[in-house]
Amino acid sequence: SSEARLTPRGQLSIKFRGFIPELDGLRCIAVLLVFMHHLWPQRYVHTPGGALARMGWIGVDLFFVLSGFLITGILYDSRHNVPYFKPFYIRRTLRIFPLYYCALSLQVLFMMIHKGGAQWQHMVTEWGGPWWFYAYIGNIKTALAGRWPPVDFFVPLWSLQVEEQFYLIFPLLVFFLNDRILKRILWIVIVCSPLLRTLLWLLFPENRHLNYVLLPCRLDGLAWGAQIALYLRTQIPHRLPRNIMAALTLCLVSLAIAVLAIGGYGWGMPLNRTLGYATSSVAFAAVLWWTLTEQALPVTSWLRSAPVLYIGKISYGMYLLQEPGSIVAAALLHFTHISLPLDGPALSLLRLACTVTLASISFYALESPLLRLKDRLAPKQPRKPSPE
Repeated sequence: SSEARLTPRGQLSIKFRGFIPELDGLRCIAVLLVFMHHLWPQRYVHTPGGALARMGWIGVDLFFVLSGFLITGILYDSRHNVPYFKPFYIRRTLRIFPLYYCALSLQVLFMMIHKGGAQWQHMVTEWGGPWWFYAYIGNIKTALAGRWPPVDFFVPLWSLQVEEQFYLIFPLLVFFLNDRILKRILWIVIVCSPLLRTLLWLLFPENRHLNYVLLPCRLDGLAWGAQIALYLRTQIPHRLPRNIMAALTLCLVSLAIAVLAIGGYGWGMPLNRTLGYATSSVAFAAVLWWTLTEQALPVTSWLRSAPVLYIGKISYGMYLLQEPGSIVAAALLHFTHISLPLDGPALSLLRLACTVTLASISFYALESPLLRLKDRLAPKQPRKPSPE
């Protein structure tokens, strides 16, 4: 059954393999938080919604926790299969690379031909070429430069590169380390990642990007998700009363919001660069755990609603195609001779609608056929028990 339930001995049985609809619901929350952060009209920035939009960058922390959980589960369940590495990398490549490189290449081509290549020249001379992003190390260049690329399309790509770098390293740890050592390393990462951020803040207080975009500084969110995946696979989780779990989750989310608010909401503020990322990662780990224990129950039914699941399904395309969506919106307004206030909700909603449309086209025309190809080139193997 996909329903979380109590065993006769009072231990909790949780579905943690296969498709879990509620996790797509969490992806929907994550991507909409990011969109609020990027598209919220400045004239409404001091409203309650504006406060949430100012801290909407934490959506990437939710993505990190989810990625840590899902990728660790995939790797752990297949670590005794032969081959181990090849199917994982084939499946990840087919899921991530085609849309990424198509969107990246189209953006580069657009920069080269639009207005005589002025945007291209500006980026190359002021920041550097886009080749960093082809190698999935644009986040490293951003940290070294201490500023975002001057073209908006490239700004959100840092988190995709953090995850890809994690995908390259973590399979080795899962394959070569036993459960006990792997868990200890993850706990060390959870402690040391905030310490590293604090050290970098003390040494380079003016470079906010070091703390925000580098893999070692963002590993705690990935590690929390990985810990949950390992815990469910190596132990029978004991029950915690549902009202206590809900209250604890609410307290951790409230604590994270309070820290971010005290820190000034922004991702580059000193308190958030040191403690804020840590509290949001812990809060989202609690949200993930609560979601898993309440899956298929009425309290999480809204996470399984059709619109929420659809946005979660196309969330990768939405995240990647934010700037193309804005370009399409501007083109529509130009050709229809419709004028919308530049700092109003109507333009933000139009940009969101255009991005959802592009992401839908991408999913059905490109991503979905390649998802089917994954099972042909790298079919899932049955889990093999540990030889120990």
